Amino acid sequence: MKQMVKIAVSVVVAVLAVMALPGCVTEDDGPVRSLAPGDMMPEFSVALSGGRVWDSREMSGKVCVIVFFSTGCADCRRELPELQKAYDACMERQGVEFVCIAREQQEVEIGRYWSEHGLTMPYAPQSDRAVYSLFASAVIPRVYVVNRESVIAAVFSDADTFSAMDIIAAVESAS
Repeated sequence: MKQMVKIAVSVVVAVLAVMALPGCVTEDDGPVRSLAPGDMMPEFSVALSGGRVWDSREMSGKVCVIVFFSTGCADCRRELPELQKAYDACMERQGVEFVCIAREQQEVEIGRYWSEHGLTMPYAPQSDRAVYSLFASAVIPRVYVVNRESVIAAVFSDADTFSAMDIIAAVESAS
């Protein structure tokens, strides 16, 4: 009997510990809202890590890959290397822009992670969800491929494990 109680307590403690972790998927109440293919890209601007301001209004005529992430998210950490491969492949093409926008994460944490993992994609630290909320209400990583007319052509999230080839194919289709 004591063994059964110990096991039950261990299971309850484990479940509570998992529920307390910051999640990538189940972090908000209510239905998940997200822009979808065919929707227009919202207007916004962000300050990038190198000091440049990235403005969506200036992206007309370019294919844009917009990534929402947090380095504290396990799914994001799994997908960031794939996004880096796609970035490396797409940077050879004229008219393709990548921007990674943090969701509630500061420059120091992101810069350290980027450096430790050899990432070179431009990123924009954000202390809140102001830009993210223009696109979605929950779930990261979230990737939007936007065509030259500022229309969302493809969306990827943690719900569909994606590869660099998936992003590259979406960029080619949006070109």
